Amino acid sequence: MKQIVITGGNSGIGLETARILARKGHRVTLTVRSEEKGQKALKEIHDTETDPKVDYVLLDLSDFRSMKNAAAELQAACPYLDVLIHNAGYFQSAPRKNEAGIELTLMVNHIAPFYLTHLLLPILVKSTESRVICVNSDSHFQASFDADNLNLDRRFHGLRAYARSKLANVLFTYEFERRNVYDHLSVYALHPGLVNTDIGAKHTNFFQRLIWNLRSRSGLTPREGADTSVYLATEDKENLTSGAYWHNRQRKPSSKASYHTEYARILWEKSKEWCDIDSYF
Repeated sequence: MKQIVITGGNSGIGLETARILARKGHRVTLTVRSEEKGQKALKEIHDTETDPKVDYVLLDLSDFRSMKNAAAELQAACPYLDVLIHNAGYFQSAPRKNEAGIELTLMVNHIAPFYLTHLLLPILVKSTESRVICVNSDSHFQASFDADNLNLDRRFHGLRAYARSKLANVLFTYEFERRNVYDHLSVYALHPGLVNTDIGAKHTNFFQRLIWNLRSRSGLTPREGADTSVYLATEDKENLTSGAYWHNRQRKPSSKASYHTEYARILWEKSKEWCDIDSYF
């Protein structure tokens, strides 16, 4: 039985990932933004599974203090952590920032996984074989890297912000692999495919919401979209390649920009600065 944490586990891909992993007998902790969402998610899982080992913690991925509190709660509850799945995703049409001045798409999709992984390293490294999994998107192929405009303070567009945040995810995965000092800790990024969820319909204008709803109808179900996340969380390590990009249970090439080591170094150092981290590992 693995100890597994899934961010954004109350709906969509995250909920189905949690449901499948609980069915396989693993102990799953979801992160959710409210008690109401947490209770609803637990009920949905208990309604379909027999005696699932599932719980939740409150976590706002846009807030550094909330991440510290959730990490402390998880460390107190779990002597070790086998799998951390960064599943939560965010998209917005208009630029909004958190209290630290970080654009929310970048914050939730990249900075939060970067910071939360760091906070949970003490229990990740206590597992005999642990994994960090980043749910990504092929939209990163559309992204460019601008070291002077990482926060998109200039020329903001929702699609540009989302694509760049997903490029940041891949850069983080590859740089984590290069800097990782623990042989028993692996990291993976994955593309779940186009999945019929509501990520593009929550904080968007009418036109983008309409386009997303029309486009996503032809996508995979959340359960189908969860397949590679479940695979990377449970497959024998010998059959996997750490520091790689995955789709449909197979390694696949990511964008040309994602292999640029200087981009990754710049982003890593800036992310440490935003998170006030001196030494990541």
